[in-house]
Amino acid sequence: MNQYNNIEIFNNAVWNKNDILYFLEAGTMGSTINNLGNVKVQAVNLDSVLEEKEDISFIKMDVEGAELEALEGAKNTIQQFKPKLAICVYHKVEHHWEIPLYIKNLNPKYKIFMRHHNLMGIETVCYAVNSEE
Repeated sequence: MNQYNNIEIFNNAVWNKNDILYFLEAGTMGSTINNLGNVKVQAVNLDSVLEEKEDISFIKMDVEGAELEALEGAKNTIQQFKPKLAICVYHKVEHHWEIPLYIKNLNPKYKIFMRHHNLMGIETVCYAVNSEE
């Protein structure tokens, strides 16, 4: 990836604040945030990581159920730059409505689209595009 000068990789979890999170490692593909977890991870909010960037045009999130908290940590970035968004909403049932409502609250001019990427209803993504583009 060193051929691209506009990509940075951070070894952090994303959250609504800079904090330490604990994950319960289950020995499967997924882990969950749990105060009794055995894995300690430094979490950052995207606003603090991206505050000195000149333009943010796209944010994609698939963070295993922590999407709403991660969006809360990107509030200023989303309001300032109005990037296109692709946010997974299938980890928690309530995310199907909470995340689109949160995004519309940040920017009422976002057009919201939902798409299932398979027939089983999982891999559902909420897309948001600023209607002023």
